[in-house]
Amino acid sequence: MAHSPKVVTVYIRRGEAKERLVSFRPPEEIPQAEMIERGYAFDGQSVVKSVSPTTERTLAVALLEEQRELIAWLGQYGYTVEFK
Repeated sequence: MAHSPKVVTVYIRRGEAKERLVSFRPPEEIPQAEMIERGYAFDGQSVVKSVSPTTERTLAVALLEEQRELIAWLGQYGYTVEFK
């Protein structure tokens, strides 16, 4: 039987004005303190982080940077990331 891949589904939703909310159900093996250190707040059974543009970067660039960081970080734990 083939080993099924570990996948984290990440949802990106509109927040206030130009803000986007990045959320996902956190894998159990990742320490909660590490999630908080990376800027994620716990909201029920999910974690959520606000991504906004700054004077140095557009919203699209801010989202791209966050997505790259998630792929690298969760990849260290053996997860692939799917964005929805």
